[in-house]
Amino acid sequence: MKAISKVAIIPQLFNINEPVTYGLPTVMNPFLLLPYIGVPIINITIAYLATWLGLVGKVYINAPWSMPGPLLAFFSTLDWRAVILWLILFVMDLALWFPFMKAYDKYLLEKEGAHE
Repeated sequence: MKAISKVAIIPQLFNINEPVTYGLPTVMNPFLLLPYIGVPIINITIAYLATWLGLVGKVYINAPWSMPGPLLAFFSTLDWRAVILWLILFVMDLALWFPFMKAYDKYLLEKEGAHE
C-alpha cells in the first residue's frame, strides 16, 4: 500500500485515480466497498446542500477535469468559498477512508506474515 501511495500521489493531484483504483485494488474489494460507494454520495449531498443554501456559488463553468481539486472548485464556480468547501470535504474524506484503509492494511500484513 505504501508503494502504491507513493506512485499515485502525483496523478491523484490531477484527478487521475487509476493507480489507486486498480493498484490496491479498490474495485471488488470488500474492505473498501463501503467508502468507495458511500464517500462520493456524502460529498455530493453536502456540496448540493451548500450550493442550495447559498453557502457556495453554483457551478457554471465546465473546467478541465484534470485540474487539481481546489483549482477546479474555484474555476468552476469562481467563488473562493468553494475552495473552503473542497478542503472541508477532503479532510472529511480522509477521516472516513482511514479506518477502512487501516483495516485493509492490517489484513494485508497478516496475510503477508502467514506466508513467511
